[in-house]
Amino acid sequence: MVPAFAADDEDVKQLRETGECASCDLNEADLMNADLQGADLNKANLRDADLKGANLTGSNLSRSNLSRNDLEKADLSGSNLSHAMMSGVDLGKAVMKGAKLRRVDLRDEELDKAMLDGADFSEGDLRGTSFKRAELKGSSFESSKLHGTNFERANLQGTNFVEANLKAARLDRANLTGAILREASLEKARLSRAILHGAHLQEASFDGAILKKTDFS
Repeated sequence: MVPAFAADDEDVKQLRETGECASCDLNEADLMNADLQGADLNKANLRDADLKGANLTGSNLSRSNLSRNDLEKADLSGSNLSHAMMSGVDLGKAVMKGAKLRRVDLRDEELDKAMLDGADFSEGDLRGTSFKRAELKGSSFESSKLHGTNFERANLQGTNFVEANLKAARLDRANLTGAILREASLEKARLSRAILHGAHLQEASFDGAILKKTDFS
């Protein structure tokens, strides 16, 4: 009788040797510090896997299951994570510059100090997520759910928030220079000491927002 874990081991071996493992079962796989640059992991099951410190630059993780995955200090620059399941994922100090994260569910996750310049979170659900001090220059949150999201002291220069829901979001001391906030909802958002030099604010709503010493010049 073939051991129950044999198929998983074969999938891990296939991934390490070929970089091709679409729809593979990699549940609880140990891939810490693995070099998976450009790997195809479309629809793969990576639930509870350990990818701490892994090189996943340019990889395809679209529609994969990354629930409870450890991606601390992993490099996901330029990777595609659109539609991925990411509940309970650990992204502490991960690098995700230019990553595609369209329509991902990252509610209540912590991405403090993460490197996310140019990342695309369009149409995502990021309610209650923390991006404190994160680097998000040129990123996109177009049409995303950002109710109660924490962007305190984040670098949001040139970030796209068109039609985003930022109700009750925390943007204190954030740098929103040149940010695009057209038709964004910022009701009851906190923007104390935030910088909005050259920000595009057409039809944005600030009803009940806290604008103490906010710089619109």
